[in-house]
Amino acid sequence: GVKVVYGPGDLYKNESNIKLTAVWGADYFIEPVVSADGKTLTIRGNGDMPNYGANTYITSKWNKYASTVETINFEAIDGGRITSIGSYAFANFKKLTSVVIPITVSRIYSYAFYGCTSLRTVTAPADIVLGSYAFANCGKLSSYNKTSKTARNSVAASSVNEAAGTIGAFAFENCVNLQSIDVSNATSIGEGAF
Repeated sequence: GVKVVYGPGDLYKNESNIKLTAVWGADYFIEPVVSADGKTLTIRGNGDMPNYGANTYITSKWNKYASTVETINFEAIDGGRITSIGSYAFANFKKLTSVVIPITVSRIYSYAFYGCTSLRTVTAPADIVLGSYAFANCGKLSSYNKTSKTARNSVAASSVNEAAGTIGAFAFENCVNLQSIDVSNATSIGEGAF
């Protein structure tokens, strides 16, 4: 098919029987790449990652790798930036052990890494907004590191969506191995966050 990029709300006509795939705005994600052994997943795209629901996350392009992936990498394509991690994007990736969130990401939506029971290490921007239950039920999570704000600001600051550090309700619920976390950037900490 032919990929056609439109602005939000634009309509298109298909008068030549060409199969068209509309990609709204600049936010899009293409087929992920998985290593030969199935342990490393590279998510490729731009903008805000799609949000999924509790019953629809299994339809994501990468969920079929949930039972083997140990590490997730992110790769912006076509000169763009990945700006958010969608709701339920990696929920129940049971073998995932570590993830480094790109410095261009300003928000991790609710339940994004919910139930990643082997997840031990997360590195994320210091000023990120964490949605409710973002890392809930990640019982082995013992290290949550923050990327320096200086590093983040060095990436074309005018195009990075700066966000106040916010920790949503129950964001780290049942993360029993997480002994300490620096919340000095947090402007808001939700109910039961820890």
